[in-house]
Amino acid sequence: MDVVSCMRNENLRGNWRIIPIILEIRRLSSWFTSVKWEWVSRQANQAAHAAAALSNMRVRTLRWASQPPPSMVRVLAKDGLPCPPSN
Repeated sequence: MDVVSCMRNENLRGNWRIIPIILEIRRLSSWFTSVKWEWVSRQANQAAHAAAALSNMRVRTLRWASQPPPSMVRVLAKDGLPCPPSN
């Protein structure tokens, strides 16, 4: 069972070494109103990959919506952000 399948299901039948990570992700995701787990290739989602790489370096991400880190500006621009406001 892949990681996305483990995130979607209550049943943890995946690789036992990642179960603590899955449980921590589930705990953190409970802070959001809505979470949808989808597999996306790294190439198609460079902004998320770059953000994950930065988090591994323990960069604080408190104000990314209005002030992304300089290293993310180019990636976010390529990913379509900032986008027009939605009504």
